[in-house]
Amino acid sequence: MAKVTCTCVRCTTSFVSTRSDAKYCPSCKRIVRREDGKRHDTSAKNQCIDCKKFNVSRHYKNSRCRQCDNRFKSQFHTGIDNPNWKGGRVLMRGYTYVRTSTKPGVAGYTSEHHLVWEIANGPLPKGMVVHHLNGNKADNRLENLLALSRGHHHSHPRETLVPYEQRIYQLESQLANTVDSLPDISN
Repeated sequence: MAKVTCTCVRCTTSFVSTRSDAKYCPSCKRIVRREDGKRHDTSAKNQCIDCKKFNVSRHYKNSRCRQCDNRFKSQFHTGIDNPNWKGGRVLMRGYTYVRTSTKPGVAGYTSEHHLVWEIANGPLPKGMVVHHLNGNKADNRLENLLALSRGHHHSHPRETLVPYEQRIYQLESQLANTVDSLPDISN
């Protein structure tokens, strides 16, 4: 092969090369390759656009890591916009809780029986609890709720509730008699 004298485009020095189209001298060639490698570095493409960590799937350019993506998506899927929205009502240990917080990201829930009682009677006094007269925790009608002191509720609930239970029994028997006396319309 014939050797050709060339001039470096970067530092303008003369050098000998086996190629007639050589642009860079050997020292500039190493520098240019290093710079070119940094420009085409694939790890920079796998960097999260929010936290700048290198844990993004390498198939997606300009993407987010899983933690940042969850945080990003959560701002669009709160309350009614969330596919798992159940109307702001949650059932836990038999009691119904209603969402009362309107702040995004804050899950403020209050028991429904407390809300019903407080709407009708004002704030619940300190040391008082709301009791379900018929024992059904999901029945939050105002007629079924009674405010008792915490101590009385736990120590003597039967004495307090006897008149209410008698009235409930009386009304239920009247209702059963009314249903029995209705004409049969199944034909």
